Amino acid sequence: MCPTYVTQYLEELDFLHEACLTALFSNRLVKFVSVLDNNGKLIIAEYRKGIQNYWRTDFVSNNNCDHHGSSYLFHSDYLVPAIEKIRSSSLESTKKHHQQQQQEEEEIHFEIVEIIDNVRLAIAQLNERKDKYLCVYIQSSASSQEIISKLRNAIS
Repeated sequence: MCPTYVTQYLEELDFLHEACLTALFSNRLVKFVSVLDNNGKLIIAEYRKGIQNYWRTDFVSNNNCDHHGSSYLFHSDYLVPAIEKIRSSSLESTKKHHQQQQQEEEEIHFEIVEIIDNVRLAIAQLNERKDKYLCVYIQSSASSQEIISKLRNAIS
């Protein structure tokens, strides 16, 4: 493998790890942060310490899906469909609003997915190639706008 490629890959991983930590510590209501590629493959993730057992009880699998586990169900039921929605809307908006996007390319746009009461998933495209997504698990009854504003300010 080419040393330059390895160096670039490691630098990108450092950047993605830093983005996860920044998002995680931007607000105490953020419980879990991950970066996925455009196929839904997990690249890196960070979680707030002390929620491991809580996380597993949030997504109880039924008898038909026990062999996959709660993490798989969360990934397949929430993360992948949200990424697909963002990708398709991004393609449409690129065609319609290319000039407007150039003016706003610095601003990160989060798509909010309501999971259950007081639990949301905020997903944003993370890079110019639009092949990496920052996924933020938020647990709060507070307004999404306030939390997303803090996230956007921390990451920008």
